[in-house]
Amino acid sequence: MSEVQSVNSKTNAKLKPAGFWIRVLASVLDLLIIAVPVMFLVFLISSGESLNHDASISWEILMQIIMAVIVIVFWKKFAGSTPGKKILKISIVDKKTQKVLTNKQMLIRYFSYILSAIPLYLGFVIIAFRDDKCALHDIIAKTQVVYSNKYVESSTEEKNMNNFEDNKA
Repeated sequence: MSEVQSVNSKTNAKLKPAGFWIRVLASVLDLLIIAVPVMFLVFLISSGESLNHDASISWEILMQIIMAVIVIVFWKKFAGSTPGKKILKISIVDKKTQKVLTNKQMLIRYFSYILSAIPLYLGFVIIAFRDDKCALHDIIAKTQVVYSNKYVESSTEEKNMNNFEDNKA
């Protein structure tokens, strides 16, 4: 069974969106748990060459590929959680269904981080100002970071939209 509890069908409550600061903390934990060891591994593989400014781009690309594979494997294995998110009991879900991400969403979300970072990290900062707590990469991939076990009551508008979609099917 998935660690993400999804929508509570009896109360029509949805999982509570995770805010800016808990997501920052999860990222710091992931940096320590995933990125630092990967950087050290690339440093060892390159015999220190990864620190050489002239040769570092190829090593940077290798590091990014390793990071992408590790993160996507964690998302797949742990229902949308990296180690930092798992420790803090938050995970990434499909925004509409609140279920585990598809492979396509995982790839789109990972590579959309670049777009979130380019304009002075504003794609991340918007989390603090949006009611749904979505970053730019969440919006692009149609995902949401939520607490794995905390619910909030759906708004009347969301309930009406869900009823409309259920009746349409």
